[in-house]
Amino acid sequence: MAGRQSRDAIGRLPYRNRSVNTPLAQPVAHTHTPTRRTPSPTPTSIRTSSSTIFDPSQSPTPPQIPSPVPPGTAASGSTIIGDKPFPRPPVSKWSFKSFSSFGSEKIKDHNLPSWRPFTLRLPYLIFLIFLTLFFLISIELILRKSQRDGYLTLAQGDGLNGWQIFVSQYMGTVASVIFAILLSLSDLDAKRLEPWFELSKPNGVTAKNSILLCYPFDFLAFVPFKAAKRGHWSIFHMGTATVLVFWFITPLQSSLIATVGKQVVMPTRFMTTQGLMKPSDSGSEPTAFMNVAYSISWLGSTPPLYSTKSEAVLPFEPVSGIVSRPEVGTELWASNSTAYYAEAGCRPAETIVKRALTSNSEEDNSEYFLHDRKTNCSFSNWGINNLYKPTPMDPWKQWYVEYIGYYSGAYSNYYLQGYPYCQNPTPNLFLVVFGYRKDYNSTPSVNAVFCEAKYRTSAVEAVVDAGTKLVKNITYIGNSKALTSDQFNATIFETILSGSGDLNMQDSGPFFRAPFHSERTKEITKLLINDGWDYAANVLGYLFAIDSDLEKYLDLSFLISTIDKTYKLLFVTYATAKLMNPEKKPVDGNVSITTDAVVVPEVFARILEGLLGAVAVLLICFVLSSTRRRSGLVCDPASLAGTMALVANEPRLLERFGALDGTSTMDQLHQAVGDESLKFKLDSQMGKYQLSVASGPGSDSNSISRIFQPHENEQEKNIELSAAAGTIFILLLGGLITFISYVFHYHNTHDGLPSFSDNIFVFQLLYSYVPTAIGTLLEPFWVLLTRFICVLQPLETLRHGHALASESLTLKFESVPPSFTIFSALRSRHYFLSIIAMAALSTNILAIALGALFDPETVRLPTTITIREQFLPSLQALPYYDQQSIVDESLIPAHHFATGRDDHYYSLYAHFTSDTPLPAWSTKTHFFLPVKPNDFQSSNISDTFQAETIGFNASLSCEPMDTTFRVDNTTDYMSPFGSFGFQPTAFKDSGPLCKDSATFRLYTLEANVGTRTKPGYTLAMEAYPQMQAASNSTQENEICNGLVPAIFSRTKALESRSNFDPTTLSYKSIICRPKLDVRRYQVTIDTSERITKAEIMNNTIDEKAKVFSGPITESQLFANMQLMFRSDFSYIPGNTGTGGWVKSGGSSLPRVWIDFVAQAISNSTDAFDPKTPIQDLNMGLVGRQLSDAYGIVFATSMGLYHSQMFAEASPSALQARGMKFTSNVRVQISSSMFALTATLLSFYFILAIYFYLFRVSRLFQRLPTSIASEIQLFHKSSILDDVRGTELLTSQQRKDHLLSLNQRYGYGRFIGRDSILRVGIEREPLLDHMSNKEVRNQGLGKLGLTIEYWARWLKRTLT
Repeated sequence: MAGRQSRDAIGRLPYRNRSVNTPLAQPVAHTHTPTRRTPSPTPTSIRTSSSTIFDPSQSPTPPQIPSPVPPGTAASGSTIIGDKPFPRPPVSKWSFKSFSSFGSEKIKDHNLPSWRPFTLRLPYLIFLIFLTLFFLISIELILRKSQRDGYLTLAQGDGLNGWQIFVSQYMGTVASVIFAILLSLSDLDAKRLEPWFELSKPNGVTAKNSILLCYPFDFLAFVPFKAAKRGHWSIFHMGTATVLVFWFITPLQSSLIATVGKQVVMPTRFMTTQGLMKPSDSGSEPTAFMNVAYSISWLGSTPPLYSTKSEAVLPFEPVSGIVSRPEVGTELWASNSTAYYAEAGCRPAETIVKRALTSNSEEDNSEYFLHDRKTNCSFSNWGINNLYKPTPMDPWKQWYVEYIGYYSGAYSNYYLQGYPYCQNPTPNLFLVVFGYRKDYNSTPSVNAVFCEAKYRTSAVEAVVDAGTKLVKNITYIGNSKALTSDQFNATIFETILSGSGDLNMQDSGPFFRAPFHSERTKEITKLLINDGWDYAANVLGYLFAIDSDLEKYLDLSFLISTIDKTYKLLFVTYATAKLMNPEKKPVDGNVSITTDAVVVPEVFARILEGLLGAVAVLLICFVLSSTRRRSGLVCDPASLAGTMALVANEPRLLERFGALDGTSTMDQLHQAVGDESLKFKLDSQMGKYQLSVASGPGSDSNSISRIFQPHENEQEKNIELSAAAGTIFILLLGGLITFISYVFHYHNTHDGLPSFSDNIFVFQLLYSYVPTAIGTLLEPFWVLLTRFICVLQPLETLRHGHALASESLTLKFESVPPSFTIFSALRSRHYFLSIIAMAALSTNILAIALGALFDPETVRLPTTITIREQFLPSLQALPYYDQQSIVDESLIPAHHFATGRDDHYYSLYAHFTSDTPLPAWSTKTHFFLPVKPNDFQSSNISDTFQAETIGFNASLSCEPMDTTFRVDNTTDYMSPFGSFGFQPTAFKDSGPLCKDSATFRLYTLEANVGTRTKPGYTLAMEAYPQMQAASNSTQENEICNGLVPAIFSRTKALESRSNFDPTTLSYKSIICRPKLDVRRYQVTIDTSERITKAEIMNNTIDEKAKVFSGPITESQLFANMQLMFRSDFSYIPGNTGTGGWVKSGGSSLPRVWIDFVAQAISNSTDAFDPKTPIQDLNMGLVGRQLSDAYGIVFATSMGLYHSQMFAEASPSALQARGMKFTSNVRVQISSSMFALTATLLSFYFILAIYFYLFRVSRLFQRLPTSIASEIQLFHKSSILDDVRGTELLTSQQRKDHLLSLNQRYGYGRFIGRDSILRVGIEREPLLDHMSNKEVRNQGLGKLGLTIEYWARWLKRTLT
């Protein structure tokens, strides 16, 4: 026939000439008497060279086998089959194509092809090896970086950012999962093609080593052992590598990178923010630094920022800003800077006595001189002698103390400059004297020292807390240097110390003199003959703050040490307040932070490196052992049709399965093909390319063959599909869901999980490795179930009958990794297979989620404790201050106690200028009555406490006040005065009538008095007078005394008091009424008794009634607080009158303490600035500023004096329950990862139930997981005629050929060629298809059938 293509001896198309375009016809079909089938005509393209087609059903005579082909022909060992050779790239000439197909070409000196998938070719395997080495090297590099720097990366700001979280919790697991998937591709292909590699051996192999192999269906962990036992070293290498990656490397990768709380040090560029300046005068606030020193010495305030009590350090900060959260103790800054400090070099003074007697020879008139040899300076004064006899009116006082500076200050009694016996001392010389005389007749004991102050600077490395800016440590680097006169003007500083202040009080506001120590040192002052020391020698008060025991000061070393400490503190406060000027200069430093750090534990890194090294070696061994092996395949035989094609023309092989079908047991299969003398091979001899039987040595008809019987552990019972396995698996999934839900509930109710150990290895093992390992252990089981469905799916389709070949015989699910069958299953509309494949794939996501499920975090762990009240809420006393240096206790009113006049303002000044904390239990708005936790003393510094207590909040409610102004021209020795008059009611539109006035002398407006302004210059004036009741009754006076009027005015500076024009004075005024809010709060405090949080409790109890249930009334409290609020108004020189004096000034600088606090709180000076016209002054805003100032003064005063204002509670007082919060490392569960984990496990649980109840089918005694078990299903089927001659076609060509036949196929009972009833695959029509009951009526399938039955019954009943 024209155009006929050349064919081989049995009618097959040559390998190169096969084409989907070749005309196809029906293959030869055999006939059976029972079914009376008619043979189909032989297609011309596949027609054999014989005139007849052998039909086994028609004759018992075995088919005629062509005689051996002479040597040199295609079948005798040459490189061709039929008339065309197998294509093969040249071996000698290199090209990318030849490299990429290396290991897939036909092997030299063999006549079989050697197709293999890309995953088993050299390029892909080399890629896997390099990828393994890349992971190994990467782990070593990140380990070294972690060890070198102490971390991989650090949390910034509020914690780890998204990228850092991904690196620490996900990246390792994700990379390992991807690597495992890539490796599994090669692992699957190596296992499923191993029988064909074995069958391609020239001498053939036994069934147990070839057609009975089923590595893809073996449990992952057992594969290496089975392979080693059988000598299949390629499978051993690849299987072992896969086990290591799936069950060891992947879980370990999740533990490789850990997040820990770590203190790390990072080099950082810093910038000093201030520098040293040289003031030319004492400035507007000359003694302000002494207020800070007073607050530090007496009130417990902290030193100025960046400084200690000994050194003033130039402030600095990182150029890039704060690295982490500015919490105390979490971040430290260490930077090079400059420190300034003072040294008081003291030496003992020599005592020289010049004795002289008075005329009556009774009084000692000796003159004591204190002499300094170094400067030849002598000093004498009367205080050492006590030139008087004690009397009842003038009792004997044993002590005399004195500080004599060089310069004459504002209130100096003595000074060394110009002293007759001290003509040329050094300007920084001062003298401190402590004298003691027990009684009049005893000899005085004098301890006096001459000291020279030196001011020095040195380079230092300062370590400060980034949150509080308090110094943790100072290290001196380099040599110190003396400050020169060009750098520091010591005269101003030493003058202020000598005289306790500045005489220019008008310009200095509340800072015109040093703080009084009177109340703090009242017991000391009683013993001193010079009881006015607080004015003239105020510096001594700072010594007494260090130690108030006068007898200690008779010890020379103690006195010198105390003077040095005092002088250092005063210089530090002076330098930080007066000498620091904004100036930026770059310096080096580092930041030490305690933060979340991503680190690499060395133990896990080394284990992983060893495992990855082992995987690399195994992959190399696999390449060496398998690359040059031949598969004997032309294309992928992954489908049933592919296997059929390879055996269709080998009747000798098919006869070995003669007694078998789909109902045969495993033993029967081994009886048929398990003869160890029987060999199988892929054969291309005699013009065939088929799986054939090769005779073994000594095998003949008379020999007794030994049948291979597998050991128990080698038998494929498919226990994974059994009822026991299903029950255990379902219970396991349910248990995991229950367990993880309980753990999450415990986590939510206990603020996390215990860490069990501080060791990072133990922690990572428990919370990273074990959870990830659980996820990876589930994967092999789901993979096996998916693979079983891949095998069963074509047979399930066939079981329902009338299936096309494309729906069954040509499906290639087994050649794709189970996790990747999702898409091919969806294309084939096998939705359940796609769902179960999705489950297998999602186990990788589960492993990632479990690896990132737990994360350590420092949390505040609550503990219930007992809280005891320290004070009863009833007010018992109020503060009282007196200007006298010796407090006369008899003058203190009942229910009052002596206090320092401005102590509360000194504390506030330090708070606003140096950021020192407010007194304990105080905030800017509230004071809280202290309570005491029982275990307060044993707590850590980071612990906090939560308790209920009473909170006090004071504020002012202000409204405009009618005010009049008049000038009183009554002349006196001073001048006429102006007066503001007002007469508001105590309450809004009701209550007692209150009245008073605020006055000022006209001379204070003169341009040459205090203000230092020119005539006509605008002056600002403020007054906050105290009011009296118009009725002058005691009770109404108390009410009126608590009101806070405020008058703000503007006027012009006068050239002379006589030309004052009242029309130039403009003013506004308000009256502010105090309010007290007393409620019960739940407060959170730290170990320093500072309030960190306060919340109002829902309490209907009138707490205010408790506060005023004692001797103190609310009006008395307000009257007392008004005095505290305007404390410095009461002591203005020249004050005559009960109301108060108006303070004026030509600048916005505070003129009284109220001004200072109002300006500090509002951060505005507009209301006090003379340049602000009175008409532009918002008195409503002023009222709010005064209310805020009143509130903080009230809270600060209560914080300082609460222990004297409230009575202490007895030890048996009512105890309440509170909470203690301690910092603990607790393991937190990610809500998102828990939701993902719970969702996946629930999905698995439901899917497992459905799988075992409704989808497990028993079509045959054992699953067709091997080549032999597939052959037993179709060896007597006429379906072989449809595939005969297609062994050299590609899978797609074979599929198209079967599609063109338009045949339908099924799985069930049919009459085979041997006229025997069989169960297997056959063309339709079959005798019978297997029902659901037949294939599912076992194990859990019975329960599934029962459920389906009752579901159908219920549906029928309801409808």
